[in-house]
Amino acid sequence: MSDDNDHADEATREAAQLVDLIKPLFAFRDPEVVGAVLGQLLAKLIAGHCPEMREEAMNLVIDMARDLVPIEIDEQIEAGAVPPEWRGTKQ
Repeated sequence: MSDDNDHADEATREAAQLVDLIKPLFAFRDPEVVGAVLGQLLAKLIAGHCPEMREEAMNLVIDMARDLVPIEIDEQIEAGAVPPEWRGTKQ
């Protein structure tokens, strides 16, 4: 069990590092452009799974994004990028 937790922690750290590298590329871009890029990357991720796993992979990524939206909203509020009344809103 510890190995699974260690792997998950390392994957989370690595993902956070990659996000920090990518963020500047998306800064000040129209949401439509960012969405198109993320859509293409998601399609690449899903296509890399065997056909039987694609739906589950898609659902896992969408569920993860839903879980992260409130955290991202809080970070954006703290950075002054969005108004405080966005806190607690649904995605």
